[in-house]
Amino acid sequence: IKQEFSYHHVEHFRLDGADVALEWEAWKSASAQQRFLCVGRGEDTAALLNSLKHSTSGDRGPDSEWYDNGYFVVLPPVGSDIDLSSSKVREALARDDVAALAGMLDPAVLEWNLRQGPYRKPGAPQRGSFLHRREDGRATTLRAQ
Repeated sequence: IKQEFSYHHVEHFRLDGADVALEWEAWKSASAQQRFLCVGRGEDTAALLNSLKHSTSGDRGPDSEWYDNGYFVVLPPVGSDIDLSSSKVREALARDDVAALAGMLDPAVLEWNLRQGPYRKPGAPQRGSFLHRREDGRATTLRAQ
């Protein structure tokens, strides 16, 4: 991307949920060469901010000079009415739980994941199309074929 859009300043960010960032202490790997965006999620957000503040690498909380460098950015928590979790998606893919996945992923993303995604269930059969588009083109639904 940097080569194709060399006339722009492009920064690559890894995107993690607060639960994943906490599990492997992502902020310890953050640097000018490896930047992170972290999506807040409920109680995990408070625990993450506390861990940043009391990091063994020094204060990395939102009020610190280190945080101001933008190497690790904690985004506001998603609304409680939205249940976004890449961990839940990976778990459902490993179970081959198409119904659960249909409620979490856009049909095109679901189809790609079931056909060739890296987290699909080992040994799962290659599948046909799962997409059914309404005639008005506005809505998509899952339809096993």
